[in-house]
Amino acid sequence: KDMRHSVAISDIHLSEVERTDGLWMRYRQAAFLPDGSIAEMLDALLTRVGDDELLVVLNGDVFDFDAPTVVGGESVFHDLPRDAGHAVPMIEAILRDHPIFVEALGRVLAAGKEICFVSGNHDVQLTRSEVRAVVRDRIVAAAVAARPDLDAGEAAARLLFRAWFHLTADGILFELGNQYDSYCCYRYPMA
Repeated sequence: KDMRHSVAISDIHLSEVERTDGLWMRYRQAAFLPDGSIAEMLDALLTRVGDDELLVVLNGDVFDFDAPTVVGGESVFHDLPRDAGHAVPMIEAILRDHPIFVEALGRVLAAGKEICFVSGNHDVQLTRSEVRAVVRDRIVAAAVAARPDLDAGEAAARLLFRAWFHLTADGILFELGNQYDSYCCYRYPMA
């Protein structure tokens, strides 16, 4: 009998890549990004589970919309509204700067596995349909690039988004936990 595996990753805080070097924003510099390590882990996971079912849960704060944006090659702090007009260009920039991560997720979909994004407090903009569409389009395109015979619609159906939590059919609950912190919770996360 095939087994079902569920794996959660959270708090990666991917943001635009810092274009300078030195100590300032080092964790955001290309040489220090976690993308390669995450891709290696996902590829090893695909090998390990083989034909078994796999759900990869990106369990909140995978993206960091609160991190400084890059303007003119320099990181600039902001307090931009969390609307689609600001969030879509931000997610496009983040995904552009993290192709290794996007390609690794594409390979997960190409292998017939599921991915679920759960919004956290730093990526609450994932609740917006416009942001979800950008993420879905980029990851499905990566899946089709990895496996050209893949039906894009079928792959997109295995890419899920949840505003607060995800409950699997076998009763595993995934949520970031920011809702239990009065300093970073949302009164109505599903809205």
